[in-house]
Amino acid sequence: MILTCPNCSTRYTVEERFFRSTITGPDGSTGRWVKCSSCQYRWFQPVAYEDEPEDDFEAIPADELAQEEVAIPEAEPEPEPEPEPEPEPEPEPVVMAPAPQKVREADNFVLPQPAPAPQFMPEPEPAPEPEPEPEPAPRVTPQPAPRAEPRPSQRRPEPVRPPTPHPSAFAPPRRRRSLIGAVIAWSLFGIIVSSVAYGGYQYRREVVASWPQSSSLYQFLQIESNVFQFNNVRHRSEIEDGQAVLIVTGTVLNLSTIKVPVPPIKIALRNGSKNEIHSWIVSCETKAIGPKAECMFETKLANPPAEAVDFEVTFADAPGGA
Repeated sequence: MILTCPNCSTRYTVEERFFRSTITGPDGSTGRWVKCSSCQYRWFQPVAYEDEPEDDFEAIPADELAQEEVAIPEAEPEPEPEPEPEPEPEPEPVVMAPAPQKVREADNFVLPQPAPAPQFMPEPEPAPEPEPEPEPAPRVTPQPAPRAEPRPSQRRPEPVRPPTPHPSAFAPPRRRRSLIGAVIAWSLFGIIVSSVAYGGYQYRREVVASWPQSSSLYQFLQIESNVFQFNNVRHRSEIEDGQAVLIVTGTVLNLSTIKVPVPPIKIALRNGSKNEIHSWIVSCETKAIGPKAECMFETKLANPPAEAVDFEVTFADAPGGA
């Protein structure tokens, strides 16, 4: 039987006796595992018997057959094909010469005359030497008459001057000048507005201290512009001469960078509904304080209203406070 390797297509001739003992392959067919001796590829080769196998061979377990491999001898090289006989040379074609054409005789056919026989001429006598020619007279080359130069005109033409351009030609177009002027004006306006806005924000407390009416503008813009700040505001109750006395103390801080007079301080008592029920005015110990400086205040109220729950400390008429 002939086997063909599925990997390298090498063909082998194997006797059927090597396939007498077979096993069942992975696909359920009957055959045997073989290995190619050329590429070492291993595959399962199914076998189909025309006749039943003889009973003289003993059955070999499938486990032993699965491990046993048949070494297939190397394929014998196929005989080289015999060289084909050389084809016989074809006979050369016979070239047929064209039939001679009949030459039409001319009506007036003249036979060519034979060439005349050469005549021998006697050698010519040498010619006498020529007499020397007389020397030629010197040749005088006539010179051309001088040309008369044209008389220059008595009046020369004035040079043509280019026209003088109008001064407006050198001036930039009006539209361009107006555009440049507008850009410069708006730039200056923006710089001025930015400077004013920056200064007004940076020195807002000084502006409010110098011009108290400007505090309403900062309040509208929701910018904090308080010039003063209350610190350490405390209260206590004491009994003096058999009467209840409310004592309120605290300090005022100057937040600006200039010296500012301290306005009067208002202290208001409020009930549980946050309504003012009693108030009085207090002055600070120092009339004016410098930048980042503080002044202290203290006040007493005898027999405060019983409805008073808390109190509020503000400025009576100040550029700003807390």
